[in-house]
Amino acid sequence: MAQWIEQSASITIRMGPFLDDGDGKTAETGLTISQADIRLCKNGGDFAQTNDSNGATHDENGWYYLTLDATDTNTLGRLIVAIAESGALPVWREFMVVPTNVWDSMFGSDRLQVDTRELGDDTLALTTQMKADVNAEADTALTDYDAPTKTEMDTAHALLATEAKQDIIDTNVDAILSDTGTDGVAISTVVAQAIADEILKRDVSSVEDAAGTHSLTTIILAALESALSSTTWTIKKTGGGTFTTKTVTLDSGATPITAVT
Repeated sequence: MAQWIEQSASITIRMGPFLDDGDGKTAETGLTISQADIRLCKNGGDFAQTNDSNGATHDENGWYYLTLDATDTNTLGRLIVAIAESGALPVWREFMVVPTNVWDSMFGSDRLQVDTRELGDDTLALTTQMKADVNAEADTALTDYDAPTKTEMDTAHALLATEAKQDIIDTNVDAILSDTGTDGVAISTVVAQAIADEILKRDVSSVEDAAGTHSLTTIILAALESALSSTTWTIKKTGGGTFTTKTVTLDSGATPITAVT
């Protein structure tokens, strides 16, 4: 496996073991390895001598250390370092030169740059995966949301029938855009609006069988699929079956809602 090297960085490496070319096992400890003997192949290019002029120095047991300078490591991709010295078997090592950000992300405290550079031209459309993610989030919201009181429901119903609906959407979109979250990622206006559009288009029939009675699903079905008989308020599913029932308190001085179709 190739060892990673940070691009354009100076690094000391070990080459070896250099073994006698006669018996193939005796360590060669007295070789003179000069700059011209150290050959580099940068990402498939022609072999050339190292830029660092110091050559290699014996360490122990036939292993030699040498320096690759910033010029030697300036090309991304595979780097082969090869040395063929008279009296010893050839030695070579392969390295992988990676960008500084990748190196620091793996071995330091930096993070990989995975920000989106381009998703489209003038119009940004949600991808299939993004739509699936939005739908999943919408299902979770419909299932987990606690149902408000009847007064709050009536108020919400009235708001949905007025231009205040758009004001609510705009307010929430602005809140999304201003909140960068703990990971420091901001959502663009186009993406936020596309998410809002997908949530508004989501049909409650997709979650009514799994939703709890204290969820946003109850509000939607109560506003669109319900009937009041005496003090029993029957909230129906979109197919006509009963979703849940509620007991209501009537006020003779008020105008009761008898049905929603």
